[in-house]
Amino acid sequence: METKLMRILATLLMLLAMLLHLPAVAFAQLPGEPIPTGDPLYDRLQQAVLDGHRDELYSGGPIWAGNMVWLWAPSLNAVEAWEPEFGQRSDYWELRAVVAAAANGSRLPDRPTLRRALECADAGPAAARELLGRELRDIRADATLSASDEDARTDELISGYAARFPESRWVYSEAAIHLALYGMDQRWLDMMRRSDSLSASATVDLYPLSFVRRRMLAGDPVGNPAVAGSILATGSMLSDGGIYEHLTFKDRYKELIAGADVDLMEAMTLLSSCELRQRESAGTAWLCCTPQIANIMSRVVLADLSIWQDQSRPQGYSRLLEDFERLDGYCEGIHARLAASDPDLAQYLADNQYWAILHDAELYPWVPEEPYPEVGLAEGIGILLGQINDLSMYGRYEQEYALNRWLLDNEVPRCRQMLRHLATFDFEHPELYVPMEPAE
Repeated sequence: METKLMRILATLLMLLAMLLHLPAVAFAQLPGEPIPTGDPLYDRLQQAVLDGHRDELYSGGPIWAGNMVWLWAPSLNAVEAWEPEFGQRSDYWELRAVVAAAANGSRLPDRPTLRRALECADAGPAAARELLGRELRDIRADATLSASDEDARTDELISGYAARFPESRWVYSEAAIHLALYGMDQRWLDMMRRSDSLSASATVDLYPLSFVRRRMLAGDPVGNPAVAGSILATGSMLSDGGIYEHLTFKDRYKELIAGADVDLMEAMTLLSSCELRQRESAGTAWLCCTPQIANIMSRVVLADLSIWQDQSRPQGYSRLLEDFERLDGYCEGIHARLAASDPDLAQYLADNQYWAILHDAELYPWVPEEPYPEVGLAEGIGILLGQINDLSMYGRYEQEYALNRWLLDNEVPRCRQMLRHLATFDFEHPELYVPMEPAE
């Protein structure tokens, strides 16, 4: 409370300085400070972020900046200066690639810098997955390649990554996504089989998003909450948040139903299993935004299967549709549950364009019905100071972190449980499907 009051007073002084055409920093800075995490790279990052951004005002735009640019990224020069101390760490090069992208206003991490990350002894899968996806897209975009050359280049590339990361599901997931662009054929099915056979997550993040998400899932400290919130905002448009992924997911089902040259029942089982497992294994807050999954799986695509007309659908399939409706209904209730728990945080959720995908967010409009209620002087000053505090990006990013924390603690466990159960459906043996247990 004391820190929040200091920030409110600092913001008031800063606004006064702006009115007087004097440098705001000469009067005060917002008092957010780094909170040690035990990781020297992340703690250095916290300091750089806060030194550069703690006194910024909220511009009124979406803080997740649809193209996934990190709005609070430190300067590239500052991060480059850390190379003598951290250059042996692969996550340093991941950070540097992300910061370079932010400096250029791009959502694509710098490719040569990602390759430097792979040269480190502790190199993990995140940089490799990003590079694999980019290199597969290069093959697809190269108009000089013949069909046979494309196939050969693709096979060589996938084989190389599979040899280096033999138990990584993301290798085969990325390969299957790429091959689906050419058609749902036997090569695609083979990659789907391999992906589905592995238990590791298909979702990996670059540093520092990986650091924050891993710490949050483990319940470990993430340092300054506003810094963590600024990093979490860069991941808000992943997976379900992007209309492109939404459409391609639906198109894969339609192509299978239209007559792909593979066994339809096995292909449907693998596709649904991989898509649902990818979401539940991540365990991050965005998986709560799953109404799209329910719409695609039950209402749009599966209901059109010509082999299962209304009068002949197996009982197990009917139970699956009911469970998807339960998932959809559960997700529609997230905002209402948040409003009952934390009205201020629910107001922030309604104001955030990304999270507004939750169906009932429109029930909580950004502008209250009575923005200027008749209250006593002391209470009125409190309301005014709270509104001023909300003008700071620092306050907005604190809320972004708080929202992710609340969702992880209160909503993600049930969402993961439901998605995991839905992924057990076998299209070849739908009669074996067991309905979900009702929520407690």
